[in-house]
Amino acid sequence: MSIFTLPDLGEGLQDAEIVEWLVAVGDMVVLDQPLVALETAKAVVEVPSPFTGKIKQLHGKPGEVINIGTALVEFELTSTSETMRDTGTVAGRVMAGDTVVNEPILTRQVVNQAQELKVPVKTTPAVRALAQRLNVNLSSVVPTGTEGTITAQDVQNATMGSAHPLKGTRRIMAQALTAAYAEVVPVTLSEDAILSSTRDYSDITVNIIQALLKACAAEPALNAWYNSQANTRQLLTEVNLGIAMDSPEGLRVPVIKKADSLSAAQIRAELDRYKAAVADKTITPADMQGATFVLSNFGKFAGRYANPLVMPPSVAILGCGKWRKMPVVKDNAVVVGTVLPLSLSIDHRVITGGEAARFLATLIKELVADK
Repeated sequence: MSIFTLPDLGEGLQDAEIVEWLVAVGDMVVLDQPLVALETAKAVVEVPSPFTGKIKQLHGKPGEVINIGTALVEFELTSTSETMRDTGTVAGRVMAGDTVVNEPILTRQVVNQAQELKVPVKTTPAVRALAQRLNVNLSSVVPTGTEGTITAQDVQNATMGSAHPLKGTRRIMAQALTAAYAEVVPVTLSEDAILSSTRDYSDITVNIIQALLKACAAEPALNAWYNSQANTRQLLTEVNLGIAMDSPEGLRVPVIKKADSLSAAQIRAELDRYKAAVADKTITPADMQGATFVLSNFGKFAGRYANPLVMPPSVAILGCGKWRKMPVVKDNAVVVGTVLPLSLSIDHRVITGGEAARFLATLIKELVADK
């Protein structure tokens, strides 16, 4: 009697749900014959048999979740039973040597998680094992074999160019933005601010922040947190302003605490402090917590308009594009003006279009006023 436990399915997965048993108790199976279809967080996969023998017991029913390393199938083996030798791969291993030569083409269904579609994948057990060893998702491989079969060369081609798992800041960023994209109902309102020809904008970021703080006071609905699970909204009296900062490791968003109580000089000092902390990697998690509103000044690099993504529990983010000189109408005359493009994204679940428009109007009024 031999017990086959659920093998490593790759990509850090710890369990799988039984979709369908492909064999029954009493069946005689051959080496690498599909035993069961399992659904993981990534795909629906078929697990092949590691033995040739008779099925004595199946552990688990369709719909049940089993963990890696727990019993899956019990076999009754004979003296002539073939046994798989481990080649160092995960589920889908094949027998080493020349025993497995003319392997049958297997078809499995891979779930496209983004669109909830099932995409057929045709390949041999050996190629499947190669793909798992190289961490290649077969559903993304372009097949060149007969009748759409994925070959070993196809898998090798898919590894061209280095692919590395996301770690650290980029992994956290990917998870947070994926969750935000799935939850928020976004609406973006864009407008141009025609800057004053007589005002000093030598520190435009501070100018924008001060105008933003005025807009938060005028439209407090945008300086808030929303708990979608409890369906509660909390209007906040203090503005903790998150500042999106680019870094080689990924996006950092340090928070200027109580920004509405700071002077222009104090705001600049906080910006410089956080910029240095991001650059020398001394920024702490505490520095990036508690944002009630977020500012993304992407225009320092390039771009006019954007659709900034709101990060719960906050409900709004302002994106500032690259300012430019262009013809504008002033006092019924065409003159050369300085235009700053603005993009305000809101969570439309809790903010109305009117609130967003009034916020943006107030911000622009403050930003273009002669001072």
